[in-house]
Amino acid sequence: EELCKRVRKELAFVWSKFISTQPDAFLELKAEYSACSFFRSGDTIRWLSGVSEFEGTFDSVGKWGELIVKTPSGAPLSLYSEDVFAVRSSRQ
Repeated sequence: EELCKRVRKELAFVWSKFISTQPDAFLELKAEYSACSFFRSGDTIRWLSGVSEFEGTFDSVGKWGELIVKTPSGAPLSLYSEDVFAVRSSRQ
């Protein structure tokens, strides 16, 4: 019961930052999320989208929580969870 209360309190706190109208609130949340991310800038990652596999270099976490990767041509690409079926890092 105590664990559930603590989890609920933390989720409420994070949600309040996510929906806040304060200019830096989301940036703080994004920085915390990025610090805990499995991916680090420069990691080579592979992902499946549909039946095709792609590869790029992890750059950052975007404004909406998406992964920003650089394709082999250097162009940035946003990966959203609904578009990607699996992601693997070169650091496994």
